[in-house]
This record gives sequence, structure tokens and C-alpha cells, in this order.
Amino acid sequence: MGWRSTIPHLLAILVAAMLLLPTRVSAQEERDDWPWTTITTRDSIRFSYLFYSEADSENNGVVLKLSNGGAVHRRYSFTVVFRSTEGVEATDNVNGTIDPRSAKTGDNDGLFWIPFEDGSEISEVGLRRIRISALSGT
Repeated sequence: MGWRSTIPHLLAILVAAMLLLPTRVSAQEERDDWPWTTITTRDSIRFSYLFYSEADSENNGVVLKLSNGGAVHRRYSFTVVFRSTEGVEATDNVNGTIDPRSAKTGDNDGLFWIPFEDGSEISEVGLRRIRISALSGT
């Protein structure tokens, strides 16, 4: 096992350090959610991620999963932040809606990124400006 196998573990530690949220990072709560790493939970929406060392056979990638454990249809928006080992930062704004007791993940839901296509390694993943609201009429 080389240094590449430690990157997912380092990402989990760095996520906690990078979060710019007034909430604490929670540990993975459900064994059936393995191998997802939970970043945070806000208003019944859990934010988790998976790290791919060679998402496109060359570059690192990250997929997020949003899980709505509540009974309310929600609107969400946030900025996902990636930092490379060289200190370069890439961001993307994300917004959408999620049904009660459901999950969204992957490219079809706009939750997959290869932020550095030059071979740079992802060293940090974080979330900024999380906004969640109940949709009216639900």
C-alpha cells in the first residue's frame, strides 16, 4: 500500500478542517452506507462523499451523495470546494431539490467532479454556504 491508498483517509481528516460551517462533522452513522464518508448533516440532509483516485483513468474525482432522511421535500444550494496538493482551488455551485426519504448522487444529479484535469491530486474537499429550505406546499 503506497501513499495513494492514504489519500481517502487524509481527505476525511481534511474535510473536517476545511468545513466553513457552524456544525460539527459527524462520523459515518450507518454501516449500510459504507463506503461513503459523511461530511455533515443539515436539516435532515446528510452530505457524504466518495473519492476516486483515477476517476477517468488519470485524474482524481469525487462524487457527493445527498440523503434526505426527513419527511419534507427540500430545496438545497451550496458551493463544493476542492483544493489540490499544490494549493490550487476549484469550486462549483450546486442547487436542486430532493424528495423526502430519498437520495441523489452521481453525474446525472450534478454531483460528480473531476476538478483538476491536469493530474493534480485532490487534497481537500469541503462545502461552503449550505442553504436548505422546505419547499412550499409540502
